Amino acid sequence: MPCERDQLLFLGRGDARYLNPFAAGRGYELKVQLARAYLAAAAELRALDRRARFLMAEPLIAIHHVGWSGRPLWEAHGWHDAQFQAFDLVSGRLWPQIGGGEEWLDLVGVNYYFNNQWIHGGQPVDVDDVIYRPLSDLLVEVAARYDRPLMVAETGTEGIRRGAWFDYVAAETARARQRGAPVEGICLYPIAEHPGWDDDRMCPNGLLGPHVEQGGRSVDEWLAKAIAGRVG
Repeated sequence: MPCERDQLLFLGRGDARYLNPFAAGRGYELKVQLARAYLAAAAELRALDRRARFLMAEPLIAIHHVGWSGRPLWEAHGWHDAQFQAFDLVSGRLWPQIGGGEEWLDLVGVNYYFNNQWIHGGQPVDVDDVIYRPLSDLLVEVAARYDRPLMVAETGTEGIRRGAWFDYVAAETARARQRGAPVEGICLYPIAEHPGWDDDRMCPNGLLGPHVEQGGRSVDEWLAKAIAGRVG
């Protein structure tokens, strides 16, 4: 599913052989190289125009530890903290020898989907689970960690839940702002439905349907209402 790809991006490319370059045991190495590429590109752009701004987008996750999983607590904490490695590399908090510094971490984007919380060694944790952590708590933690403007860079889900999910994210974003987190906006992904990443099925996850008919596309009524209720 498209909404699972953020968790798979670095793990899948460098450890699980899921995406190019289909490597194993080299996830962190790949992340360092991508951070170096970001820093080089940002330096070139700022050399051309000092007003240039940069947005990094990384998955925002919460990994829960439960005793029955048989997995150690330290392992769960390690995977949870790994979500910040890219930001820390660019800001120079981690491996400063690659050239990172606080001046290179500008706008912090977080991608958040319905399956971005899970039990370590187990299944995803949904919003109605007692151990689920509110999105507002996660946003406040990121704001406190980096003291940068934030945005929800991607969010969305499939099927009839689209409108309710957007309402949840918008409400939690508002709560985070009330608590002082500088969350500047929410980006819906996607606008139009599209073929899946793993197969050719049409993912029912957009505001607009996939086909243009009679000069327009079908619109998901509940998602449209949710967006309209949060605008203006």
